[in-house]
Amino acid sequence: MQFAFIEGINCHFVFWFSFQKNKLNRRFQMKKITFRCLFVFLMVAIPSMAFADLIDLAPSMGSQWVAGTGTSRGIIFNANDDFSLNSVGIELNLSGTQNLTASLYAISGIATKGAQLASNSSQFTDIGRSWFDIPLSYDFEGIGNRYLLEISFGVAAQEAVFYNFQGYPSGPNPPYTVGPVSVFDGTLIWAPRIGNLAHFRMDIGTPPPIITTPDPPIGILINPEPSAPPPPANPQNSTSVPEPSTILLLCSGMIGLVGFRKKFLK
Repeated sequence: MQFAFIEGINCHFVFWFSFQKNKLNRRFQMKKITFRCLFVFLMVAIPSMAFADLIDLAPSMGSQWVAGTGTSRGIIFNANDDFSLNSVGIELNLSGTQNLTASLYAISGIATKGAQLASNSSQFTDIGRSWFDIPLSYDFEGIGNRYLLEISFGVAAQEAVFYNFQGYPSGPNPPYTVGPVSVFDGTLIWAPRIGNLAHFRMDIGTPPPIITTPDPPIGILINPEPSAPPPPANPQNSTSVPEPSTILLLCSGMIGLVGFRKKFLK
């Protein structure tokens, strides 16, 4: 009785120990899964936050509010890195409710406007001196290409912010770098490179990943010989000849059955 009681205690102890061990293993596995999920999330989230920000394209020199002239302002810049454009803005004091149109052009040479790459319009109400942002999407891929970002308005603004920047190559100021772009000059629709730079900004982000299409799989020739005869039209009427290995296997099986029968009859 004493031995049985002790044995029962041992069994309960083993069961309790195994239960606690499995419980700890489950906790450990859950911690591993949680850590892996957190690690994967961080690996995905951190690169996407590398460039998600507004950049102010103004130079370091002073600015001034002046009466608006003309109905368009632009900025010429070089792309120094791959990035995506989400929206562009300009600091103005509008003349009533009107549409602003943002357009992106390729530049050839120093300041020759080329093909239009993207364009979009938004309607705004005059709320005084403020930033007015227009959604504009474009993925910049390729370093060293030159672009013109232009924002036009139907009626000349009451006031606008301009910087005393006489840019390359018509003025004494060298290009300056802000984020992934180098600003070369400001433009007015009728007078490129006039020297005064409007107050622009960009909302940029990381470009989408480049998805490459894998090469198609190489086909396997079923019958590479062009002179091989075609298969029979009706497989049911075709006669099949057994291979020697099949005949040998069948004969050995029959011999084995005969021997087993003789042994069973004895």
